[in-house]
Amino acid sequence: MPGDQLRTLTVWHSFDDKYEGFADETEHNSEELFTTLVKYSPFLHQICLPKPSMLFYVMLMEELHYGRWKYLTSIPYPKNSNENDCYRRAIMFIRDRVQDVFLCDSVSPRTTETDLKRYRSFLKKFFEFKCLHKLTFTRHSECLLSELVHVLHACPLLKELTLDLNTSESDPSLTGNTTAIQKLTVNASFFTKHVDYFKHHFIDLRHLCLTNRAPNRLSLNTTLELARYLLQLESFQIISKCFRNMGDLARALKNELSRGNLSIDLSVRNQLNALSYTDSTTTYKQHAPFGFHICYKMRNDICMVPWSLALAEFGDIVDELVIQDIRFSDTRPEQNFYDIFSACVRLKSLTVAGNIMFVSSDLDFKIDHLESLTLCGCSCTPAALYELSLGLPSLHRIEFEDLMLFDSDMTDRPFTNTHTYTIDMPCTSFDTFVFSRRQLFFNSSSYIYLKISKQDQEQYYACNGRSILATTSHIYGLSVPDETALTIHIRCKHIKHICLSNANQKINCEIQGK
Repeated sequence: MPGDQLRTLTVWHSFDDKYEGFADETEHNSEELFTTLVKYSPFLHQICLPKPSMLFYVMLMEELHYGRWKYLTSIPYPKNSNENDCYRRAIMFIRDRVQDVFLCDSVSPRTTETDLKRYRSFLKKFFEFKCLHKLTFTRHSECLLSELVHVLHACPLLKELTLDLNTSESDPSLTGNTTAIQKLTVNASFFTKHVDYFKHHFIDLRHLCLTNRAPNRLSLNTTLELARYLLQLESFQIISKCFRNMGDLARALKNELSRGNLSIDLSVRNQLNALSYTDSTTTYKQHAPFGFHICYKMRNDICMVPWSLALAEFGDIVDELVIQDIRFSDTRPEQNFYDIFSACVRLKSLTVAGNIMFVSSDLDFKIDHLESLTLCGCSCTPAALYELSLGLPSLHRIEFEDLMLFDSDMTDRPFTNTHTYTIDMPCTSFDTFVFSRRQLFFNSSSYIYLKISKQDQEQYYACNGRSILATTSHIYGLSVPDETALTIHIRCKHIKHICLSNANQKINCEIQGK
């Protein structure tokens, strides 16, 4: 039979009414289609439907009742409460062999008394699923972890568990046997007692994905114990909103790391005299090459709040720093590059958006690790760029987006002409130089004129958005006072690749520097 070898089947049809997926537009009703699938896939193990229906579960129960699809071990999860009732009845037909089950009080966030009554009735039969390898357990109403203990006790062969729970800090003391679960996904509020439970009962765990909100701070001891436990796993990922201990956990993970690769993306918001952790993603792979990377994203939407509070928290360990000013104000904060570099001694990549940047002329700095610098909607002086070239010997990639250059100092003096730019960075060898502006081309006939000054030569180019052409110093000189043309003078030690782009017109012009 053609489908004898078929074990997993995905059907993009809800079996809700007529099937309209055939090109010849011949009408096939759902019953005929389903009967055909069953007939030609007698050894099917798993059927997947992106959007199941009550009719699907009813037809499935009928086929199972007559002894067909006797090897089926997994069926699609329900999408609403009505489907959930049918799903539970259907799953009982294969309770002796089913390997993947969805257990919930209600599919929707609103749980009724009827939902809870049906859930408890189904839960009493849960010990009959002796072959269960994968379980998704969802509770929208409040759930004690002691209830989870009873569920796990009924599933001795369970290897993969997904929890979406509304847990409570007032759980009683938790007891129970350890489990053989190897992969755990948790979406729940996290408390100290829960950390202790997972650490002591999931002793065979290899992979963990934790998505949570922590309403209260964990103690420093608990945070350290959690870090040590996590680093014993083969892999883990923590996706967190408002996890108040994320700063402590990130530092503990970094200090305890002895193998594998750890990556942390951490977002904070400056508030008055405090930091608010908004989003974070932490990923660890034990068998990957050893390494640690932390990206620190700072947002400032409160007037006159300095960065020093945020930089003091993580500056000494960050590799990548993103600073963004999102205040709805015409006044931009002034920030000193020196403050950033003195706080972030191992920084490799820096992105700053919406700030006025300068370098104190009386302070020398040298950051050996910084390789990439991006300025988005920032203002600075040519002198600041020159100082950056002196102090960043490893810089090889720079990106300017809507750059504004002041004439000489950071007073309220006007900007330079917006059609001519001088990027004076004589000590820098660029692998990549990116320059973009919202209106890079003034009209369809406008050109961008480039002058590249290196130690041993000068090169001149003209770009109209469609082609790059070599030109002369005379033509470049004539274009500088022309307000319909954009001129960019790059002074550097060496340059390999230049990218000029227009965000509005999606024009991307590239040339190779010799």
